[in-house]
Amino acid sequence: MSASVTDLTLPQASEAEKEEYEPEAPSVGSYRSVDDVRMLRRISIAALIQSLLLVVSVGVTALLVTRPAQQVVIERTTEGDRVVAINGKPVASGYAVGEDRPRAGDKKTLAREWSAVRYNIDPLTREKDIARIYTFMEPAFAKGYAGLMTKRSEFEAEAREKRQAGWTPQVVEVDRADPYKVKVIGTWDVTKKSDSGNGWARDMRQLIFTLHLIEDDRGRAPRNANTGFLIRDILDYTEIAAPSPASGTAATQTTQ
Repeated sequence: MSASVTDLTLPQASEAEKEEYEPEAPSVGSYRSVDDVRMLRRISIAALIQSLLLVVSVGVTALLVTRPAQQVVIERTTEGDRVVAINGKPVASGYAVGEDRPRAGDKKTLAREWSAVRYNIDPLTREKDIARIYTFMEPAFAKGYAGLMTKRSEFEAEAREKRQAGWTPQVVEVDRADPYKVKVIGTWDVTKKSDSGNGWARDMRQLIFTLHLIEDDRGRAPRNANTGFLIRDILDYTEIAAPSPASGTAATQTTQ
């Protein structure tokens, strides 16, 4: 018997065989860059911090909203406004509010500063102190005062006699009749070479004078010791010599 090739049937694989020989698909694993992980971590930390700050700000806002208002008592004076009590509790010294303006305390400060550099004599710092004497003055008055000191050879005598001196303020107060005048009283203890040149002599005096002040157009500045005032004149200058231990007498000298 003969048969054609087309009549032959090929054996068909069963379904089980198909599944057994079906090729497996390659598996693909997930992968994330180390930089991505670090960036996500930083973003998470930043978000956490931001959330905490938000919670804190909400809490503070709620506290401020629910807190009762404070009662502040302000005293108005010719020198400016000062807080004298808060919630019924008095403030011991009070403090200024509003625009910063030079006050009586600044006038006393300038008087103390000028008196100290003028009458404290330390040979190591005297040159700098003399410059500050004129700095605290109104320019026109400083020029006149410098001329007076030169005429009297005051600072030359200090160097020649090798003076050293201490200044102790006793009274520094603003004149009630004129708020731009400050009265100063203090003791001046001077040690210098004796007239014979063989030893040292001590001279104690009480000085009394009044400083006439003006407001500095520059306001508070280093040239006025940050007080806002300058010295315009020196009035009623008087020196009272301390009693001598030997004689027990005292002399009074008044200069312009």
